[in-house]
Amino acid sequence: MTRTNPDPRHTLTLRDVSEASGVSEMTVSRVLRNRGDVSASTRERVLEAARMLGYVPNKIAGALASQRVNLVGVVIPSLSNMVFPEVMTGISEVLEGTGLQPVVGVTNYLPDSEESVIYEMLSWRPSGMIVAGLEHTPAAGAMLARAGIPIVEIMDIDGTPVDHAVGISHRRAGRQMAEAIIAAGYRRIAFMGTQMPNDHRARKRLEGFEEALAKAGLSLVDREFYSGGSALLKGREMTEAVLGRTRDIDFLYYSNDMIGAGGLLHCLSIGLDVPGKIGLAGFNGVELLDGLPRKLATMDACRLEIGRRSAEIIAGQATAAERIELFPTLQPGDTIRKGRQSARYSACPPVDEAPGHQRIQARSSCTGWCSASEYGQWQWRVRDGSQPQPYLWCRSGKEHGRMSRSQFRLGVDIGGTFTDIVLQTPQSLVSTKVLTTHAAPEDAIIAGLHQVCAKADVAAGRIDQIIHGTTLATNALIERRGAKTALITTKGFRDVIEMRTESRFEQYDLNLVLPDPLLPRNRRYVVSERMEATGRVLHPLDRAEVEALADEIGAAGYGSVAVGLLHSYVNDSHERMIGEILAARLPGVMVSLSSEVSPQMREYERFNTTIANAYIKPVMKTYLLRLRERLAAEGAKCPVFMMHSGGGIMSIESAAEFPVRLVESGPAGGAIFAAHIAARHGLDKVLSFDMGGTTAKICLIKGYTPKTARVFEVARTYRFKKGSGMPISIPVIDMVEIGAGGGSIARVDLMNQIRVGPTSAGSEPGPACYGRGGRLPAVTDADLVLGKIDPESFAGGSITLHPEAAKDALAAEIGDRLDMDALEAAWGVAEVVDENMANAARVHAVENGEDLSGYTMIAFGGAAPLHAARLCEKLGIDRCLIPVGAASGRPSAFCAPRSASRRTGRSSPGSANSTQVASDRFSTSWRRRPAPSCGPVIRRRKFGPSTRSTCAMPGRDGRSPSRSPPIRPPIRMRPCISHCSRRNMQSSSVAGSTGWRRRSRSGR
Repeated sequence: MTRTNPDPRHTLTLRDVSEASGVSEMTVSRVLRNRGDVSASTRERVLEAARMLGYVPNKIAGALASQRVNLVGVVIPSLSNMVFPEVMTGISEVLEGTGLQPVVGVTNYLPDSEESVIYEMLSWRPSGMIVAGLEHTPAAGAMLARAGIPIVEIMDIDGTPVDHAVGISHRRAGRQMAEAIIAAGYRRIAFMGTQMPNDHRARKRLEGFEEALAKAGLSLVDREFYSGGSALLKGREMTEAVLGRTRDIDFLYYSNDMIGAGGLLHCLSIGLDVPGKIGLAGFNGVELLDGLPRKLATMDACRLEIGRRSAEIIAGQATAAERIELFPTLQPGDTIRKGRQSARYSACPPVDEAPGHQRIQARSSCTGWCSASEYGQWQWRVRDGSQPQPYLWCRSGKEHGRMSRSQFRLGVDIGGTFTDIVLQTPQSLVSTKVLTTHAAPEDAIIAGLHQVCAKADVAAGRIDQIIHGTTLATNALIERRGAKTALITTKGFRDVIEMRTESRFEQYDLNLVLPDPLLPRNRRYVVSERMEATGRVLHPLDRAEVEALADEIGAAGYGSVAVGLLHSYVNDSHERMIGEILAARLPGVMVSLSSEVSPQMREYERFNTTIANAYIKPVMKTYLLRLRERLAAEGAKCPVFMMHSGGGIMSIESAAEFPVRLVESGPAGGAIFAAHIAARHGLDKVLSFDMGGTTAKICLIKGYTPKTARVFEVARTYRFKKGSGMPISIPVIDMVEIGAGGGSIARVDLMNQIRVGPTSAGSEPGPACYGRGGRLPAVTDADLVLGKIDPESFAGGSITLHPEAAKDALAAEIGDRLDMDALEAAWGVAEVVDENMANAARVHAVENGEDLSGYTMIAFGGAAPLHAARLCEKLGIDRCLIPVGAASGRPSAFCAPRSASRRTGRSSPGSANSTQVASDRFSTSWRRRPAPSCGPVIRRRKFGPSTRSTCAMPGRDGRSPSRSPPIRPPIRMRPCISHCSRRNMQSSSVAGSTGWRRRSRSGR
């Protein structure tokens, strides 16, 4: 170094650093801009020289040379708000050591100020920008979109980001808080917050909060806003004002914790019982307030994690997803009641001891909660000469009733528009409908769970079993939203799924286009192996070849692998070897073996089913495990089962491994419901008509049993044409499904004809009459204009419809083009959708050789009762039955099935009888059907090396004081050989379910 002490008044340049370090100015420039390849020793020497000289580089010159500087612009609305310092902490922790430095700009929630700050920061060419919020002025949005650098908008994901968004859904946070408040038993709720029109996140939380209240049939009884001043002081003043003018308020919800802290201090100062008399909650989870006399209920906004994740994107340390959604956690603190009942009430106590008897979960049959002061002892008493049974006696001497096993079961069905929830209690069925939340379907389930538990006055922890049906698997296949999937198959059979069966589903269409396979050819791999049809190995599998292929698949980034080898249904040793190698070398990749998914002959169907299973497995498994965790967090730690496509149930673990069996999971429950109604009323021939918000399903039911099939087609490309879809080889209830539901959108085509569907408005935004932003007319709009729907009581009163919006949409999209008024347009839409459904029913009947004139229609689903009569006219059907609870038919049916397993080598006719009787009684007890007049008869037959039992249920009297039609005729059961091992068998009281399959009296 030749120059170590330059003149202090001299402006330092690169030349001074160059002379001090002994390297060229070009090298100094590269080191200071952190660009180019420079050795570690040279870099250290240059940096030390610059530090000793006190040299500060010219960032403008650096920007001109490198197009950016090592600054990260952070734009936040406030530093006085304790939220944002914690965000800055997360940003600084990640950027420390990366060479990037955050520079903060404050906007004070003013759009013009934000525009100015963004302009100044971008003029310095920073390496990235982190901006709070998604709402900007047009100029600010244009600058960010054209910046050419990573832009991360933080705190909120309810909107469309310029580049990337990291944050929470504030609407969902508001909904979750409202659901927790309602579940705790509060009903008269007031809101207090800041009056800042540009605090969009607070506005969205309030919108979500009010939305959840509306679904529960509630609304805010009062609200108060302030602007400026101390939040703590304003919280006290607003709380005093609200409590002074509005009586009987039992909960106060604040837009942030600081206002809530002021409200809490006021409530405690005037002696209010918190949370017994009044509850309070805020938002943000500010730790500073933990020193208050009571810990305020709040919701953690994930501030530190938001800062970290946004900085990781800027620094290139994380995958830059368009949206990264974080999920806040509710912190009930000390200001929300822990249960639905108040402190002086509690549930009936359990039996600790029962000499000579098994322990029974105590539950009183009284209708309400018993006062704790009235509790007596559970006593074993003999009554009417029966066996000793436990009874609850109050201290007043009044008997409350006999204890029974807890029987609380929850049925859940997710549709395209609504999620239906049904809770079965020993006394009744309670149901609700919630708009489906497509981004996170479990949100709607949790919201519905809170509602039905509130209606039934039952805690979620008391639910014994949850049965869930869903169309998510079907939608994932139709919309091709699965994981990146590879297929491994036998050499020479790579193109089986593309060649299909070489049949033409439209014989005379010269321009026929076959559906694209689920996987393109470059995602299909082969191995050299061959198995004989008898299971003998012709060409052994080379382990080294599979290991090399596994490495290739891992390098390509596949998330799931389907394995389908020739004749593996006879000998699965090669498939199992491939599965073991993939599991060992690719532990994060999911594997589906055709010998497990669909162990049967016919390569095309088997391979396609296995591919479909692998394709949707990551999506469905993630959802199912997430759902189980959410339910457990709500206290519902009971077993969760899934309704499968054959009408039976399977565990959530099995469903996660074989999600393809959930195709038609929801509609299968509807067919089971219709079959149950048909048996109760002695209807031998039934047309099941299930019309929901997105689709309509039609199924033929003969002999009280839905028609079943072994192959089901998903996503047909030609309407009603067999062979034009994706075949899935699983046991399934055979039905036809078309895009005709309450949300199906109506339009006028190029030939000036009204068309309806298959596109649906769904739940987001929904039909125009929902008032959620929809502008296109749907079938529900037409039904409303025609007077078929009461706008005040739609969906149990949880949604208020807007007739004028429906008329405007029909007039704009249909009437103006066809010179009709809104009423005529509505009639035309209804007539077209009815004809579409009638045509589908005719085709289905012709394909099965049936004449529908002798059938009875059973209509259920949210929209079916509105269209059933007209559909019967078109089909020549003269009888239609609309059961009680038709709008929630599917989840009601989910409460019915129950399966049991026995080894045939260890069972006896008596045990099979008892299993069947117990299963049948359990599955129909909620309908209060009479007991059988005599026991079932077991006939034993030989099936190869093992003995299997068939069960014939006798006829029943079928007449009870409340109902007169016969319940069910004799049926015969036989084992389903293709889906049961020879050593294990399942029995189920539901037709078409895995295990036992019902047959008519004439069957062999």
